[in-house]
Amino acid sequence: MRAGLRLLMERDGARQFYALKGEIEAAVQEAEAGGFEEFDPVACEPGVELR
Repeated sequence: MRAGLRLLMERDGARQFYALKGEIEAAVQEAEAGGFEEFDPVACEPGVELR
């Protein structure tokens, strides 16, 4: 994750990083307020077996 963020910073500048950071912060606030659904990894990737 850190390497990907560093690549964004180097390649596209800080603007994209801060846009992503804002989206993540908004999603966290929504999830903490109860505005989320349980994630079902099997439904998302039915052919992958979880360990």
